[in-house]
Amino acid sequence: MSAVLSRGRTMPGVGALLAALGLVALAWFDPANAARGWLAGWVLALSVAIGSAVLLLIHALTGGGWRAAGEPWLTVAAGTTPLLALGGAVLFAGLGPLYPWADGTSEGSVARIWLNVPSWTLRLFVVLALWAGLGLVARRGPGRAVAAAGLAIYALTVSVAGVDWLLSLDRHFVSTDFGAQLAVTQIGAALALPAALGLAPVAAARADWGRLMMACLLGAFYLAGMQFLVSWSGDLPDKAAWYLARNQGAGLALAWAVLVLGALAPFTILLRTAWRGAERPLRLAGALMLAGALGHLVWIVAPLSDPAARPALSAALLAVWFLASLARLLHGGGPR
Repeated sequence: MSAVLSRGRTMPGVGALLAALGLVALAWFDPANAARGWLAGWVLALSVAIGSAVLLLIHALTGGGWRAAGEPWLTVAAGTTPLLALGGAVLFAGLGPLYPWADGTSEGSVARIWLNVPSWTLRLFVVLALWAGLGLVARRGPGRAVAAAGLAIYALTVSVAGVDWLLSLDRHFVSTDFGAQLAVTQIGAALALPAALGLAPVAAARADWGRLMMACLLGAFYLAGMQFLVSWSGDLPDKAAWYLARNQGAGLALAWAVLVLGALAPFTILLRTAWRGAERPLRLAGALMLAGALGHLVWIVAPLSDPAARPALSAALLAVWFLASLARLLHGGGPR
């Protein structure tokens, strides 16, 4: 038994070390792409954790048998929120390569007030501290009043996180529904991970889990589609330039891959009633959703139409590998 536990801890440790070395090497040669890749990978990992906490808070309010399908993964993932929140220190270290406003040249009085290093850093600390607290509270089974307060805090902070961490990569692009997009992505990622790893063998709960995954896919598709439609039909140069930078060459191929493989394929799998509660289809749907979420984040943070930005995809994969290995290591190899 001790040998099995030792192997359970050693393998994640080796994975974390190798991924960390890869990230350090990439940061040495290409700091801008390493920072963008870290941002995408870190946001995905943190999304699984805080999304799991949100699902636990929702369950504390609504009840239902669906939670049984996702345990113990939901509780374990929510408990990693404080650990993953520490990754914000790496994001802060990459402020210069990531954000064009970090040099103090934001245009407009409102932008200068909101997008400056002191205020951005304060918001980063507050959001991550609140999310770490939500992760710890959620896994302990809060009462309804605490769960409702936690969900209200999350609803406010997720919009701040979306604007500060992702949208402000381009100081000219704005979107009023981006916070909602990020929230749906985080909840969807939290649903996808237990599905990919294997849900508990409770048929009714599995079917409900599949329905929740479908709802998140529909919500993400609708919000992203409406953002594109409104932005493009408005024919504003700044918004058009944001999409054009991401929808050419390799960026266009990535966008189609995210749409087809990360959204339409899992939705098609979950449409079939017999597959919605079956283990293998749910594993495939969950894996595709996670890959689609990472691809979408890379598409946002690193326009791949620029060949110089393409190493960011490798950095994002290394970041996910490192954070997943580290979280598994600190939780004794994860549930068995």
